[in-house]
Amino acid sequence: MPTTTPNLGLKKPLGHEVFNRQAYNENLDLMDQNAAKKTVLAEHLAETMPHKFTDTGTGKTYRWGLKVTSGIPTMVYEEV
Repeated sequence: MPTTTPNLGLKKPLGHEVFNRQAYNENLDLMDQNAAKKTVLAEHLAETMPHKFTDTGTGKTYRWGLKVTSGIPTMVYEEV
């Protein structure tokens, strides 16, 4: 009996097991269901500061992201 991966539950056949096309197709379906959709990725990349964090010392919340200026990546943030 195959083991499964911890995150997606993909089937990993044991060394003595024969290749099973049905298990392979089920693995492909699982990967497709758990993959980020292209629209979600596009929205994330379009947002200049898509992440948020709270400073535990002050309780203030900030949003942050990265930008590249002259080939140098820089973290940008602002209070929200």
